[in-house]
Amino acid sequence: MASSKSISEQKSALNKTANAGRDSDNGAFLVPSLRSSTTYIWIAIGLAMAAALAINFTATYSPFLVVGAAIGLILTILIFQKPELGAYILIFTVFTNFSDLFTEKGLPSINKPLVGIVLFSIFANYILRTGKISSRPSITRIEFALLAYCLTVFASSLVAINQPKALLSILDLMKDIAVGFCVYFTLDTKDKLKNGARVLLYSVAFVSVLGVIHTLVNSNLTFWGLARDSAFGQLSDNGDLRYGGPIAEANVWGQVLVAIVPIALYRIVMNHNSLSKLLAAAAGLFILLAMLFTQSRGAFLALVVILILIAIDMRIKSTTLLGLALIGLLLLVLVPSRYTERFKSLTSLLPSNQSSGLSLDESVEGRREKMLSGLAMFRANPFLGVGFANYSDNYWTYAGGLGLEASAQNVGSQSSARQPHSLYIEIMAETGIFGIVSFLAFLGLMLHGLYQARLKNIIDKTKTDADWSAWITSLIMSIVTFLIAGFFLHGIGFRFIWVLCGFALAIIHLTQNQPSYSQSN
Repeated sequence: MASSKSISEQKSALNKTANAGRDSDNGAFLVPSLRSSTTYIWIAIGLAMAAALAINFTATYSPFLVVGAAIGLILTILIFQKPELGAYILIFTVFTNFSDLFTEKGLPSINKPLVGIVLFSIFANYILRTGKISSRPSITRIEFALLAYCLTVFASSLVAINQPKALLSILDLMKDIAVGFCVYFTLDTKDKLKNGARVLLYSVAFVSVLGVIHTLVNSNLTFWGLARDSAFGQLSDNGDLRYGGPIAEANVWGQVLVAIVPIALYRIVMNHNSLSKLLAAAAGLFILLAMLFTQSRGAFLALVVILILIAIDMRIKSTTLLGLALIGLLLLVLVPSRYTERFKSLTSLLPSNQSSGLSLDESVEGRREKMLSGLAMFRANPFLGVGFANYSDNYWTYAGGLGLEASAQNVGSQSSARQPHSLYIEIMAETGIFGIVSFLAFLGLMLHGLYQARLKNIIDKTKTDADWSAWITSLIMSIVTFLIAGFFLHGIGFRFIWVLCGFALAIIHLTQNQPSYSQSN
């Protein structure tokens, strides 16, 4: 009996040794030191960059083909084992614009093959029933509204005068929506969603730090393109090019930065760990500074509105508000005046100033003209608009009919291209009533779903996830900030909003499939 017991104990010990490296959730063999999500994220990002660089040299050095293929295979295996890694990399590359910076320098794209790998991983894990992907999301009214918008976009291309441009822009839009769905399908637990939000926050903080250094220390430092001035001739009041971030577009980058500020603010307030609170505060400060350096007045107005909404949501005391206001004033005093002077022109929008004879500055007047032209396009083409991405191709026809920009020269050249400067007028002008209704329906249903998820957590919360409502609220505020800025800034084709929508859909799906929020953080 003793001998039999000894043999049994030996077998048990061998089984424990064999399973020592097995992940408890999905049975995948992992190196113990690599269990940390942060470690996985950085290894995966490094592999993605290395694979892209290696593949770039295949035309000259064939050995790099082997290296690139091997790294790509390793990355594919990693993402198959942990599909959320693909979402983390996509979030990082989207908000740092790494993929476009690669292609601008003649290097291979990162995002396009990565989206394919992540979608393959999702499909393969679902078919093989590995448990790494949760149950298939049901198609709700939100997805139907998005589908209606996409179909309207396709239909609008049929009436576009520049169909090749419309079709190329539609392909880009579909790729950007696919990135959002990669986030949606892979971040299917609260821990994954929180990690994804952290990757988002600190990725934007990373490029913001570079932007602050670029602006205050040495404007020649672009950090491989991660911190650039505007490539579209956007000038400050003193005639200098404005800071445009990694996308080199000051207004849109300002819109992106201000949309991330709520996530930082909620992390500062809700974090219990002092170090995490300090890191979130530092991230928020650099993001705010970088936003001010873009000198985007639309982003600044969105910031003012969202800070009021956040103060109401957090029920911040008047004394605390006064202290925060003083900190804000101190920050504005410390920032060189050439970066804040532009915001003072917003006072010209006040009725009292207009009635006293003060005229709007040239930039504000120019925006008004572009918006009027967009509304004219909508009135003339109320159902499908002038065609997706075709606003600029139609601008001079409608501006001329309204008697706008009569003194303009080189009309029709690339330098004379105009943009609508309003997300909603852009959609109305290019896709008509069907486009704007379906888009607003999608946004309204999505925000309502997020609000319901927040409400459900408040009612059913436990001690283990008491701050989950704050995570949801920060995302709601982030999307709302982006949409508020959208009244003054255009860009439905930009991918940033679709990543935020991916987060929103993931939270809504998680709420639908977990009646009780009992999962620990």
